[in-house]
Amino acid sequence: MAGFPTGHTKPQKEKARKRSSSAMSKAVATGIACNIFVAYVYWNPTSGELEGQGYLPVDMPIPDVNN
Repeated sequence: MAGFPTGHTKPQKEKARKRSSSAMSKAVATGIACNIFVAYVYWNPTSGELEGQGYLPVDMPIPDVNN
């Protein structure tokens, strides 16, 4: 995918793999605890894909993230 960094070292890839799961869980837990919209998206250098997770409160409309 154009525009995303390449050439990550093995330690960088391992750190992203190890920390991303915890960060996504914490982001969703914060959204649930505070009843707020949360989106966590990151570039996974190992898979070469954007990955993420989010939380949207039941009574909240889907936010327009394009603006």
